[in-house]
Amino acid sequence: MHNPKNLKTIWLFLQLISFTVVAQESSKTPNIEEVKIGNQIWMQKNLDVVTFRNGDTIPQVFGDKEWEIAGFEEKPAWCYYNDDSTNGAQYGKLYNWYAVNDSRGLAPEGWHIPSIDEWDIFKYEIHNLIDVQASCDGCKVKQAEGWDLFDKSLKKRFQKKNPNCSHITNSTGFSAMAGGYKYYRSFVKFGQCGRWWSSTETSFFNANSIEIDGHCSSWNYFEIEKPSKEFGLSVRCIKDTE
Repeated sequence: MHNPKNLKTIWLFLQLISFTVVAQESSKTPNIEEVKIGNQIWMQKNLDVVTFRNGDTIPQVFGDKEWEIAGFEEKPAWCYYNDDSTNGAQYGKLYNWYAVNDSRGLAPEGWHIPSIDEWDIFKYEIHNLIDVQASCDGCKVKQAEGWDLFDKSLKKRFQKKNPNCSHITNSTGFSAMAGGYKYYRSFVKFGQCGRWWSSTETSFFNANSIEIDGHCSSWNYFEIEKPSKEFGLSVRCIKDTE
């Protein structure tokens, strides 16, 4: 017959091992893929976290009404495009600006949300990168798959000047994807553009972002926008300088 005291000792030992393994797993720093552009180091993928840097949970918000309420109350929130989790693996999450600006830190340790000045430096570096195969500056940063080459409503306008946007090289390795964004009570422009937050506030209601769309142009390919803080945009983090 087994001694109850021995069984209890074994059970406690197994619980201790299990707790230690879980603690080690939760404390691991995620493997972050990086890409260097000029003197900047960027994440190679859109941010995909569910907690702030201090471990607090970032609320996932479902439905248009709930998303609108979170924005009205200036509360952090995230969602998947079309509230479809299958979009998460490839495109990451969409965050409102209140998550971006939260004092608990949206970016992982050692990283931060880029300011609009840092995005401007990014644009400058891309513009001066020599890539004779790329159709435009944007083609140097776009991942080839998943882009509608022309918005149908604008196709005729651009077609004569830019018959195609087939020379996408992604020579920088930035791998920008057309993940669309959350616009008030709807999701828009999936496959047509990507939008990323900056940390720079422009007014009580708005903040700067950068947009990359499916059209070919040169310097103006990267559009600086001032969306409402309650919009849901992608996030790319930039590494802290030492």
